[in-house]
This record gives sequence, structure tokens and C-alpha cells, in this order.
Amino acid sequence: MNKILLKKGIQLGVQNLLRNKILSLATLAIITLIVFIFNIILIIHVITNSGIDELNKKVDIILYLKDNIDYLFIPKLTNDIQKYPEVEKVIYTSKEEALNTILQKFPDNTNPFEEYGIKNPLPASIRIISKNPEDHKTILDKIKQSDFAYYFTSLTSNDDNAKIVQKLIAITNFTRNLLITILISFAIGATMIVMNALHLTIQNRKNEIFIQQLVGADLSFIKLPFIVEGSLYGIIAGSLNSILIYAFSQKAGLFEIQIFSFSLYFYELIIWQFLACIAVSIFASVLAIHRYLNSTPL
Repeated sequence: MNKILLKKGIQLGVQNLLRNKILSLATLAIITLIVFIFNIILIIHVITNSGIDELNKKVDIILYLKDNIDYLFIPKLTNDIQKYPEVEKVIYTSKEEALNTILQKFPDNTNPFEEYGIKNPLPASIRIISKNPEDHKTILDKIKQSDFAYYFTSLTSNDDNAKIVQKLIAITNFTRNLLITILISFAIGATMIVMNALHLTIQNRKNEIFIQQLVGADLSFIKLPFIVEGSLYGIIAGSLNSILIYAFSQKAGLFEIQIFSFSLYFYELIIWQFLACIAVSIFASVLAIHRYLNSTPL
């Protein structure tokens, strides 16, 4: 297709959009609303996941060490566990640090062990922060099979922590599956809306399309105006939605959230939703005109 035909096709696409103003406005409003609702759900999902990730960091494995352990061996012990691919961080707490932590929590009370002449009975411990809560069992199994399993008093995870981990995993999986379902539903809905709008445009121009087919016009030239119209739906809907999402984020104070950098996520969201709007609209327009041309052969 030469430049003149390309320019003409683009002009016809713009004219199609402007000619049916009520239909175009209604289509744009519905697409923008669908994408806006999806983006709100996506933002809530991301914030929820960020909160869950923060909780994951607080649901740790705490293993207590035997009193007869050689403290010169502890750096090697923590380094070996740190090398596990599932482990984010390993923190060692000595007997003295454990006692000081308790005394700091209750500053009004004196040291009960010292008062009764009892040696500090609190055990030293290591705190293991995993990358994912699903990895707790894997980490414990590796430690059980290691050469240093003997140095721990027990190698079982805290029951309360285990329950929390299972709930976090269930919530994460549920929200992920829900988001995928909503994404597919909204994509199908947006595609159908654009297809219906273009179908009406095609019906209004069917005589013109028929004449173009009779004179042997290139199929790409016949399809181009409708693809341009679909692209414009995507571009305008994406632009309007970007403004709405920005206004919503400002009003809701999302840029001030501390658990993750929302500003970086926001610009990434805008780019992807903009590209998605255009891609879905082009796909719908290609599908609509292809379906019409196949159903009405010369």
C-alpha cells in the first residue's frame, strides 16, 4: 500500500469515529469504565500482595540452639543456612540478647533470674527469613538432613506460624486466580464492545465496501479505516483511563504508601494498560472486518 492510500485509509478511520459521535462516545465510555474498574482491582491486588509480602517477612522460622554448642561454630552454621536458595536472611540471637529483649519489653521489672540467683535459662536461637512462605518445610527438611541438625533442640516449625503461612498462601493464590479470571472477562468484554461498535460502522458503510471490492481494491485498504478506528478507541480510552487512575491515586493517597514504591508501579501500570487498550481494540477491529468480509463474499 502506497503512502497516498495509507493516508486516505487513516482519514477514513478518523471520519468513521467522528461520524457516529453518540456511538463512539458510548463505546469509549464503556471501554474506559471497564479498564478503570480493572485497574482499581489490579491496584488493590498489588497493595494486598505487598502487605502479604511484608507479613511473609515477619512469619519466620525460629530454631533454638542447645546450650552445649561451640559458639565458634555459629558463624559457619548461619553461613551454611544462608546459602540455601530459599533463605533470604539468617539472624543469630545469643542467650544474653534474648534476655535483654525481654527486659526491654518489661522495663519496670527487674531481672527475675538474677533476683533468685538463677542462671539465664533462655536459649540462643537463629531466625530464618525465607523468600517465600511455601519454602518453610523445604528449609526445615534440609536442616534435618544436614550435619548440624544435632545442635538444635527441636526442628519443628511453630504451629501458629505454620497456620499463618498456609493462610497467606491461600490468600495469595485466591487473589491471583481471581485477577486472572477478571482480566480474561474484561478483555473479552472490551473486545465484544469494540466489535459491536465497528459492526455498526461497517453496516453503515457496506455499500462503500461493496464498491471497493467490485473495483478490486486491496483488502488491506478496505480493512485499514476500521483498524484505525479501533486503534483510536484504544488510544483515547487508554488516555482517559490514565487521567482517571492518576486522579484516583492522588485522591486515595496511594503515592504516599510506604510498603512499596507506588509511583514506579503507577507509570508501569499506565504504559501496560495503554498498550493493552490499543492491542485489544486493534484485535477487535481486525476480527470484526475479517468476519464481515468472509460472510459477504462477492
